[in-house]
Amino acid sequence: MEDLIKKLKALAGKKTWFDNEESNPMDSSGGNFDACYSRGCDDGEVALARQMLPVIELVRHELEMQKLAAT
Repeated sequence: MEDLIKKLKALAGKKTWFDNEESNPMDSSGGNFDACYSRGCDDGEVALARQMLPVIELVRHELEMQKLAAT
């Protein structure tokens, strides 16, 4: 689980186009639709990692608390 959390933290820490409220993906990609689509997929992975990370960390915490309670 630690490896998963480490990977999610690295992915979640990446900057995306959507971190900048004034960002326009088409302008940022220079009008290249393929680059815009690819970057959108990358940004989606980052967004998913950001959503998953707190849940995974909560599960890890709960498992640790169960171990402590069992001892």
